[in-house]
Amino acid sequence: MNVIFGTEKLKSPIKNPIITLGVFDGVHRGHQHIFELIKKQAKKNRGKSIVYTFNPHPVRQLAPDACPPMLLTLEQKIETIRRQKVDYLIIEAFTPVFSKLSPDKFFQKVIVDRIQAREIYVGYDFTFGCQRSGTIETLEQLGKNHGIGIHIVPAFFLDNTLVSSTRIRQLIAESKMSSASYLLGKHYCIEGHVVTGRGIGGKKLGFHTANIETLNELIPPNGVYATFVKIKHKRHFSVTNIGTNPTFGGKTLSIESHILNFRRNIVGQKICLEFVEKIREEINFSNAMDLSHQIQSDIEIAKSHLRRTRW
Repeated sequence: MNVIFGTEKLKSPIKNPIITLGVFDGVHRGHQHIFELIKKQAKKNRGKSIVYTFNPHPVRQLAPDACPPMLLTLEQKIETIRRQKVDYLIIEAFTPVFSKLSPDKFFQKVIVDRIQAREIYVGYDFTFGCQRSGTIETLEQLGKNHGIGIHIVPAFFLDNTLVSSTRIRQLIAESKMSSASYLLGKHYCIEGHVVTGRGIGGKKLGFHTANIETLNELIPPNGVYATFVKIKHKRHFSVTNIGTNPTFGGKTLSIESHILNFRRNIVGQKICLEFVEKIREEINFSNAMDLSHQIQSDIEIAKSHLRRTRW
């Protein structure tokens, strides 16, 4: 996949571009459905499939206080779209100047002049241009005027549930990780570097933990989770606690993973933490021994979840 930051960087025409436009936060199964459509059409027309998106999220630029937390960092978004095997990913910088383009000017400047799109696929709720004034009807008329095919993709449902980034955020906020995974088509994942912690896990409990410092915006609620830790493309069973470690008087939020059957020092390394299922809430135990016994029970429960996960 070719990644291009800004349509002004397109130096030569792309052959028969079949394009989809959107934010694609989460790159969930609804988005994946659209990607399959453009890949199929590009192959049929001997052209190239293009995903066109923005960074940052338009709402972050226009109304930052109203912007929801993103499901993916930009790096995660690029890698997730790469796995969809489209030909091109174009990431447009959503600047204050760019945000003021009218629907007509955006279509002419970006879609017609720079990308030279042959066909466009968008979701049923797509809007574009200054103050989101461009509607589906606007897009269809502009496509007609310029001889570009416009395809409106209906809402995508799984088991009568609308697949949307908003719904996935709600599920994660409710700690319903398996339901979120089902709509995403993968486990919800945060990435970060392992940092030095307080040393409580190994010294007082007998369970060493990797403390993760993440740039992800959406962190699941406090509690204990069955998780996978991915280190250099290899997955490991793990149990993760998100919380303040109240048993030891902690007050600062931390993300700590005990990786099963793993003893290497990975401080400083970047890892991916995949959330499979919530096991329980964080508890303030009366002593370290009770907590240690509970962790052992958590490990057995986590193993059960991790062995039967479909993703």
